[in-house]
Amino acid sequence: MNLILRALRKLVSLVTSHIGSGDKAHSLATSKEAGFISPSEKTMIDMRCRYAKTLENGTGDVLTLPMGLYISRSFKNQPSNIDDSLVLVEISGADNGNYKRIDIEFLNMGYSYTRFIYGGGTYDSGWNIPVFENMTLEKGWTGFALIKKTRLGCSTLVEIKFEADKTTDFSNGETFCVIPGNMSMDNIVMYTPISVFPPNGAPTDATLSINGGRNMRVWKNATTSDVKKIAGSLIYTTNTRWN
Repeated sequence: MNLILRALRKLVSLVTSHIGSGDKAHSLATSKEAGFISPSEKTMIDMRCRYAKTLENGTGDVLTLPMGLYISRSFKNQPSNIDDSLVLVEISGADNGNYKRIDIEFLNMGYSYTRFIYGGGTYDSGWNIPVFENMTLEKGWTGFALIKKTRLGCSTLVEIKFEADKTTDFSNGETFCVIPGNMSMDNIVMYTPISVFPPNGAPTDATLSINGGRNMRVWKNATTSDVKKIAGSLIYTTNTRWN
């Protein structure tokens, strides 16, 4: 009889460890009872092990994916300066995505991007882009104009640098570049000194203005004429948060 009882106890133990103690097959495990795991728990385990789920190229949307770690190409709503290279995306947060952090690793270039979404979209920090992005020069201008933004908690750090030429002398207050709409700042007018280069002679000073948060204009000094090249840079902070 004792042998039978021991055998029954062993059998019960084996069954319990297999189906759990929830009185039905495939009961989910708890902190005290053995059982199976749910899909969300499997995702959490994979994340802790840093095992990424591979998605079909172009199908994943970084703004709607559930919590997890993913790898693919051409994610929807990824930063605009990422091409179709392979990227690693991690979505973390709480409250079914109402509070989330999105991290993207641009594996080919070694760049990292971060975005925070709070209250289901009530606040969206936009992408914290760690590299300079090209801005388009106005017609008649050649050279380059670059911009970069860095999120600093309650404010945003903006960096702009440029060097542009024009075949003819430009008019005073002429716009040579327009800041992209996703990086514009409403109702801001800024002035900063820059350098201008006449065809003959040493560089002289001029003034760069940003009007309406977007239009970059150059103003020559009264004694400056026949200027065909400008160059400069500026760094400033703003309380404006960009998407």
